[in-house]
Amino acid sequence: MIEYMGIFNFFKYTATERLILNQYTQMLSSTFDMSKSEANSLAEEMLVNSISKAKKDNTYQLPPSILGEMILDDYESGDIIGFLVKYVRKTLPEKRKDGVKDEDILWWWNLDEISRRMVMELDWLLKSSNYSLEIKNNGLSEKEAILRTKKYNPTYGDPGELPHLKGDNRPLPWELRDRINIFLEKILKSDPQKYKKRIESAPSFNSFLREEIRKGNI
Repeated sequence: MIEYMGIFNFFKYTATERLILNQYTQMLSSTFDMSKSEANSLAEEMLVNSISKAKKDNTYQLPPSILGEMILDDYESGDIIGFLVKYVRKTLPEKRKDGVKDEDILWWWNLDEISRRMVMELDWLLKSSNYSLEIKNNGLSEKEAILRTKKYNPTYGDPGELPHLKGDNRPLPWELRDRINIFLEKILKSDPQKYKKRIESAPSFNSFLREEIRKGNI
């Protein structure tokens, strides 16, 4: 039965989705010290969620690898692609204030739709895991765990999301995620203690990151 289910799942997803499933299975297995079967189950749950949300938003069939160019060029149409391109363009002035560059737009929006949503699923998983650990290991209340998670983890989103968050604590654009990850890897290898002090003195992790963006370090 297990073998037949494996064959069924092989044809259940597109070639791109199977590749994503395999990549996330390997990544989750190493990151969370899971067995391969546990990692595969979690990765598949994330994939199913991503596909479901994309279909619900009518973005499942978006063309891969060219949305970034469409956003930066003068592409217009009356279909779902044109609607999305127009919406993203409206958010760009605010995102540019946060340091988003053309190459960031191309990186994020040239990902296929499911890859973008899987990044969001992973981000939620990592924060949820940190939140749970703060409660379990450090005995924090739910409110304290939320604040501590924001203190030591970036929060991403669109400018219009979480409008109650103001100033440097508000969500960072998803387009910056790759550059921020590169920066975080660099400081972990260079002088983590130096940056730990700065992070602890900042109101939030996003506040720390925005300061680094303004300094040109990200």
